[in-house]
Amino acid sequence: SESAAAFSGGATSPGQVTVQLLASDGTTGLAGGAAYYYSGGWQPLGTTDSSGTVTGTVPTTTDIEIRYAGGKYKWTTVDPSTNPTLTINTVLVTVKLETCEGTPLTGEAQYYFGGWTSIGNTPATIELLPYSGLGPGQGNYDFQVKYEGRTSPVHTQDVSIDPVVVFRTTKVTLFGSNVLYYNGGWKSFTSPK
Repeated sequence: SESAAAFSGGATSPGQVTVQLLASDGTTGLAGGAAYYYSGGWQPLGTTDSSGTVTGTVPTTTDIEIRYAGGKYKWTTVDPSTNPTLTINTVLVTVKLETCEGTPLTGEAQYYFGGWTSIGNTPATIELLPYSGLGPGQGNYDFQVKYEGRTSPVHTQDVSIDPVVVFRTTKVTLFGSNVLYYNGGWKSFTSPK
């Protein structure tokens, strides 16, 4: 099989690479990003520290990847002699819940990262990697909200195109007296809701 060095033009000398993971403000480092390089498979380079930085030695010109909070970003054919520092900024993603008229509501925002992970009450924000580095449409994340005992359908959105994820409720109007709805028990329905 071809080695990464042979595929990328034959560079064979090792070198140090620094990967820097920064928040959307461009200055705050993010800890916990796992960096990898490719050499017959993905090999660990290290994990970003509180400054958002990790430095390690790669054996040759190679692909380098950072993984953070369920997202990935890849740099291809990195030559450490000419490109020793790689920097990527996350995007500040905001999840909102609104009525059909646009009035804000409070619900629990979640996204999928090895299971449904809470972001917080809406409007909720989280720093996520915007895309894979391999073109548009690669920054998809799955989101949902919980509101009044119900969970929304899953909404998939490319946060590199639009970092604001909006969920909207539907107005329901019922006619009649003593109308009830179920939300952890039967409750009176005040129409419209």
